[in-house]
Amino acid sequence: MKSVLFKAIALACLIACVAPTFAQRGMRMGGGRGGGLQTLTRKDVQEDLKLTPDQIKQIEAIQAEQQQAMQSAMENMRASGGGDPQQMQDEMQKMQATYKKKADAVLTADQQKRLKEINVQLQGTHAIMDKDVQKELGLTEDQIKQIQAIQAAQRAYMQSMRDKIQSGEMQREDIMAYRTKQNEKMDADLAKILTQPQKDKLKEMGGKPFVKKDKPGG
Repeated sequence: MKSVLFKAIALACLIACVAPTFAQRGMRMGGGRGGGLQTLTRKDVQEDLKLTPDQIKQIEAIQAEQQQAMQSAMENMRASGGGDPQQMQDEMQKMQATYKKKADAVLTADQQKRLKEINVQLQGTHAIMDKDVQKELGLTEDQIKQIQAIQAAQRAYMQSMRDKIQSGEMQREDIMAYRTKQNEKMDADLAKILTQPQKDKLKEMGGKPFVKKDKPGG
């Protein structure tokens, strides 16, 4: 039972920390890249957006609801003996879309615009994996295919890590170090895809500089 639980927790950590979907939008635990509801829980972001006490209260309620949904997903994954990484990623992506819509409804149009800018700054080059960002940058079909190839390689890497965890070759405490190394590689690979004008445009999409006050993941 403990072995199954550990595998489930390890897989969830991998999905949250490594999978490209979460690098784009959202429940990146401790990564500091930002995205969606996770970004809105940061006090420095709340200050930048000038959220009212009532808005913060609503965001906290949505976060609590999201956490409960994630817990249920974890329990289902544990019951199935670990689950399939791609299936889990797809389920989490749908969940993120649902709670992002709820969070957006709490914000004004200006706050939504600013949050998008902050997310671009926090995500860096990873932001180009978002379809809306790709469209705004005017990426070509070939560039999008290159991004998809990087995402496929990332999923293969995640599966490899999962296999190593299950076989005992990798320990839970090693996950963060591997995650950091892989994210650095992804940053470099993604940056090579963009032209200089597109890089300039991405920087422009970040808007005015966001002053970070919270620690990553805090």
